[in-house]
Amino acid sequence: MKDDRGSATVEVVLLAPVLALVLMFVTASGRMVEASVAVRGAAESGARAASQVSAARMTDVGTSVAMSHISGLAVCRRPRVSVVHDTRNGPARVIVTASCAVNRTGIISLVPAPQFITRSSTEVVDVFTFR
Repeated sequence: MKDDRGSATVEVVLLAPVLALVLMFVTASGRMVEASVAVRGAAESGARAASQVSAARMTDVGTSVAMSHISGLAVCRRPRVSVVHDTRNGPARVIVTASCAVNRTGIISLVPAPQFITRSSTEVVDVFTFR
């Protein structure tokens, strides 16, 4: 009669590191997706809000709205926002660019992704708001 307990222990010992790597990969992927979605939402919200105020307030409003979306997130470090009011070539528009460094603390960098995630959003300026 053969005892199978020894082979089961070997299988567990071999599978444990593989399962740990899979868990770290899933965690890293989740952080990248969460940061990407948050930065995209911040850029879109900032551009939308900036397009509905006067040209003098666009930078302040766009920056504050975008920063409110990403400044408190645990997955984002060093958030940055820039707002550009473009009046060349056609209707006036506002371009908001948001970025942040992805927090990789506690996980191995298994996902070959950029350190910074940057997203931009463009909105046409609402010219009828102040009429």
